[in-house]
Amino acid sequence: MRLRLGLSVVVAVATTVLGVPAGAGAAEVDPQPDGMSYAPAMSADGRWVAFVSEASNLLGGDPSADPNGFADVFLVDTQTSTTRLVSSAGVPADGDSLDVDISADGRYVVFETFATNIVPGDANGAAGDIVLYDADTGALSLVSRRGVAGVQGDDESFAPTISGDGSKVAFGSRATNLIGNDTNRKADIFVRDLVAGATSRVSTDSSGRQPNNTSFDAAISPDGGFVALSSLASNLVNGDTNGARDVFLKNLSTGKMTRASVTNGERQASSSSGLEDISANGRWVVFSSYASNLVKGDDNNKGDVFVRDRIDGTTLRASRRGATDANGDSFGAAISDDGAYIVFGTRATNLDIDPDDNGVVTDVFEYRAATKAVVRVSVDATGGWTDGASYDAAIAGDGSVVTFASLATDVVAGDLDGVDDVFTHTWVGDTRVERELAWWSRALPVA
Repeated sequence: MRLRLGLSVVVAVATTVLGVPAGAGAAEVDPQPDGMSYAPAMSADGRWVAFVSEASNLLGGDPSADPNGFADVFLVDTQTSTTRLVSSAGVPADGDSLDVDISADGRYVVFETFATNIVPGDANGAAGDIVLYDADTGALSLVSRRGVAGVQGDDESFAPTISGDGSKVAFGSRATNLIGNDTNRKADIFVRDLVAGATSRVSTDSSGRQPNNTSFDAAISPDGGFVALSSLASNLVNGDTNGARDVFLKNLSTGKMTRASVTNGERQASSSSGLEDISANGRWVVFSSYASNLVKGDDNNKGDVFVRDRIDGTTLRASRRGATDANGDSFGAAISDDGAYIVFGTRATNLDIDPDDNGVVTDVFEYRAATKAVVRVSVDATGGWTDGASYDAAIAGDGSVVTFASLATDVVAGDLDGVDDVFTHTWVGDTRVERELAWWSRALPVA
């Protein structure tokens, strides 16, 4: 059933709750996870979910299988309801692992780690490194390195993102030795071509000039042709005089750098913007911003989620219900491969037609480009408001599944652990009317 309110279409949905994932037996019901899980990433078809967890008992419920007491990265096969520990080389990692991303087919998982014992020859101490896990072989390899010889970064690398085929990884780094002539003493964005064994800096202007300020994070397009990034640098494009953090897009084939956080008329943003995600072919760049001039009538004085169409040269706001501006900040967005769906977190209480029962805690919504509808996806077992915050939304490339972390205890039945967990919200069929909810950051058989 579809209801129309103003300019927005709001969809009433039926919910099926899978408190224990399909195929899981009684052994997976207990024990409850003994630590929080968050930062999920998802394969293109939604089958594979990678996430970070501080729990020690996700491997078949056995804490002795994960005794290190650090945050680790896990990979769940939602089709077989099995899990595996990614951030381990046969011995418990001696540091935290964070910031996970996954290839389109789920074979490759990339993450940041502070552990010193999961890749051979880790000589930079506890500085964060970017590591690639191959699910087919179980092998771990160092990504944040220079050239074929593989000199390790001499400072922290962070925020990795991987292309759909797993051949390229973009990441941020404070290292000065990943390329030659890195003399700006700022964090930069790099791309590692895993096939060629080459690392290049992409946070440069169209002529390759290095930035004059810090770059923060990156998102590589699933086709591997573009990298979006955010930076405080004022020399990446001409006319950058706003003194604020902006979002940029680098074409890896041509080297051309453009600014994405601009208005329809190419005017620069009046305030800071942060990168969120990029579509498969680099056409759409999603970002959050406190700027009030990116679209007409933006007077809510809140952070909003925007999407820039680099082909049409247009910018629109996704965190809005019809003519109703969000009354709270929106952030943490992700986009489907074809740009049809954007999911995001928001503290707004007025983006749903139903009164917001959980107050200003963060909820996850989906924006539908075809209709400009916004639909809440972080729901309880009855489709109502959850009793806790939900965040870290990610979406499958085909748009069929959304994953998110949540402190709520009522997304599925049996969630008694009182910590943040990772869930999936699967749309059943093509109508996006019925959905299934499942909980994955729990004890499952080991793959």
